[in-house]
Amino acid sequence: MRPPLGIRKKLMLALLAMLVPLAIFTILTVYNEHKINLEIDNLRYKHNELQLVSNIQLTLIKTLMPANDYIITGNIAYLKNFKKISSEMERHIASIRLSLADKEEKHDVDGEFNFKNELISDWKNIKTTSLRIFQIKNPVGNKTALNLMEEMDYKYGYPAVSRLDEWQRLELIQFTHAEANLTATTHRQLTVTILSSIIVAITGVFFAFLYSNRFTKAIRTLQKETSAIAGGAFRGNIELNTNDELSNLAHDINKMSGALEKSYSQLEEKIAERTKELAKSEEKYRQIIELSSEHIWTLDTSGNITFINKRTENALNYTLDELVGKSYQPLIPINDLPVVEAAMQKALNGEEATYETTVLKKNGEIYSIIATITPIKNNGIITGVLGFSRDITAIKSAEEKLAERVNELERFRKATLQREVRMKELRDKIKALEQALKTSMLGA
Repeated sequence: MRPPLGIRKKLMLALLAMLVPLAIFTILTVYNEHKINLEIDNLRYKHNELQLVSNIQLTLIKTLMPANDYIITGNIAYLKNFKKISSEMERHIASIRLSLADKEEKHDVDGEFNFKNELISDWKNIKTTSLRIFQIKNPVGNKTALNLMEEMDYKYGYPAVSRLDEWQRLELIQFTHAEANLTATTHRQLTVTILSSIIVAITGVFFAFLYSNRFTKAIRTLQKETSAIAGGAFRGNIELNTNDELSNLAHDINKMSGALEKSYSQLEEKIAERTKELAKSEEKYRQIIELSSEHIWTLDTSGNITFINKRTENALNYTLDELVGKSYQPLIPINDLPVVEAAMQKALNGEEATYETTVLKKNGEIYSIIATITPIKNNGIITGVLGFSRDITAIKSAEEKLAERVNELERFRKATLQREVRMKELRDKIKALEQALKTSMLGA
């Protein structure tokens, strides 16, 4: 039997009232899906930027090593290695120049434009200085070569690495911001879905009180099922055999439930996929640190070790578990502690510090390092220090041998001077005797 005309009109009004929030929900869903895709693209772009900075930083550190090794060993084969690494660095520099030439790309966020230009300049100076070092035929112990190496490391190399660290920090902040935007957009979509479901439920309940007892059971059924949907139970099995608009409504809710279930499933898959990608990215950065040729370590503000990379473990013959949470001081000979403590205090005051010291291995052996430490900040508060160091035992040994050779030459020079003085005294005595002999002969 067909429903009365008045009831049909009311049901049409009820359906229209329920379709309005559904339409709004659909529009918001499309908009939020678009925003989510944009945020995912932005997050992927920031990830690529972080990867680029890390690759440049690793390559730059590699370019500093061949010239230093050439000075230590005098082996010109390191020039070939330098040219190979230099080609890789030139590709990175070309990428930076392309980005600087791109007028649509925003560079000047937090000084990124300056970082890129300064990095290009630093690389030019590092390359020029390295080639000048390789032009020296006998670099071992050569003062000019050592001065050039010191200029390359301290004037260009370490500042460039520091700028890359800052650039990486800024990119990481932007990456975190993009990640937060993606999370916020996802939560907003979830909120819209829940609110829309609640609105549909309230609308159904509202019209249930307006209609006759004939529709009460059907409306209560709709209320129960829509409440279940609002709670996340997408069953989609509402069955109403009223042969009227309520049956159509039940069918629409079943479809909506299926669509919501599919949407939630797709959203969960995307979140799981992004989580997996982020985990891979984190593992990649961890591998970069672990495989770095530098000794990398961190301390808290009390001087307790919080992290060392694999290179540091191999150098000390300690594992991370053996050192974490323990003070660094037992690893430093007592005569070198004042220098290290002064550098540590400087870093905790917010400044970068570079120093040379010796370090005790687990087996009692001692080796020399040159280290640079910089403060670690969290929301502007210094929470520890980050250190980079390099084994310079071979350099120190070469310096000591050179000093011994200089001392030997100095002793030889002094002995030669003493012999010349003695010879002069003997010649003077001979002249005096000859003069005395002449005088005695004239007197006779």
